[in-house]
Amino acid sequence: MSGDWFFADRHSPPGAVDAAWLTAVLQQGGVDAVVKSFTAKGVGTGQIGDSVRFVLDYARGGDDAPASLVGKFPSAGEESRATGVALGNYIREVRFYQQLAPTALIHTPRCYFTDVDEATSEFVLMMEDLAPAEQGDQLRGVTLEQARLAVIEAAKLHASHWGDEGLDELPWVSNAKAAPPSAATPGAVAQLWGGFKQT
Repeated sequence: MSGDWFFADRHSPPGAVDAAWLTAVLQQGGVDAVVKSFTAKGVGTGQIGDSVRFVLDYARGGDDAPASLVGKFPSAGEESRATGVALGNYIREVRFYQQLAPTALIHTPRCYFTDVDEATSEFVLMMEDLAPAEQGDQLRGVTLEQARLAVIEAAKLHASHWGDEGLDELPWVSNAKAAPPSAATPGAVAQLWGGFKQT
């Protein structure tokens, strides 16, 4: 299965999703089911990407057929999209799920399908719906317990591939030898910090 058709029109996702494509996503992910119809609704606040919950109605589905999936796409907002592209976040997230998530020691949602167009950074990520869990709010902040859980997961993520020299060969990993210079320069961080203090 390829995402090529999905990237033909940069403004089509998530509107390009249909029942046949969702069926292919599930079947590639090992679920023998046929989607008859679905409803779609945005989920989360989406800083540089848009997430959509797809609630599925099946023509045929077994016990392993999920009630819903969450899809992640580039932001519909031009400024947010440009930020995601400039920072390489879209490519980085897809490559993480494709190349490192299977051996990472952190909790990640099951990924049914993901693909990215390297030339445009158009991407799609179809994953397990972890509701009723909620994503953190970057603007509101977190509780001490939530921060503790995040730090524990961050430590596990670093430990997953600590000392793995193979990371240097992955151009999408920040500061890898094969990676281009980072867009997160001291000047860029200072500019972002100024905006953060005003919120």
